Amino acid sequence: MTNTMADLRQKVAGKLRETLHGREIDTYEKGKPELPHMLGIVTIGAISTDKAEKGTLLDPSHRFWRDYYEQKDTKNGVKKEIETAIHSLKEDNILQVTSPYGDDAGILYIEVKDINNTQKSMTVTCAECGEMIKTSPEISHGYGRYELIFRLNCPECEFSGVLESSLQLRKDKE
Repeated sequence: MTNTMADLRQKVAGKLRETLHGREIDTYEKGKPELPHMLGIVTIGAISTDKAEKGTLLDPSHRFWRDYYEQKDTKNGVKKEIETAIHSLKEDNILQVTSPYGDDAGILYIEVKDINNTQKSMTVTCAECGEMIKTSPEISHGYGRYELIFRLNCPECEFSGVLESSLQLRKDKE
């Protein structure tokens, strides 16, 4: 099977979500996140090395690149392709980076939508004003359990809230 940019976007979005979603980053204290930080190869603020990147998505010998539709056999080529994927994720609002305290404060807030759920949305009634609002389900996994999350933001009355429900994992019988 040949990997495409769509596969790369999905892989990168997953790494970004695991590493950065919901975090505030003080760029004055830790520096601006670079690819090894964003992909979870090293912690934010740490210096990455070739040894740390060996066997990761930044390594041209990684199996993902062996099956990529376009030959990527240099570190620079791989880096440019990942940067293209990140740029396209920003363009599609899957990756959202904001400066909540202004550009001079050096604080970045990052949200990464689950790329698998970006197409699925539903309409619900606002509990405050009765207007119809769109929301998308998110499934979160942590500490051995799953949660179903709906974020509600009504543009009409500015009501906002989060609906959460724990999900029970039931294994299929063989």
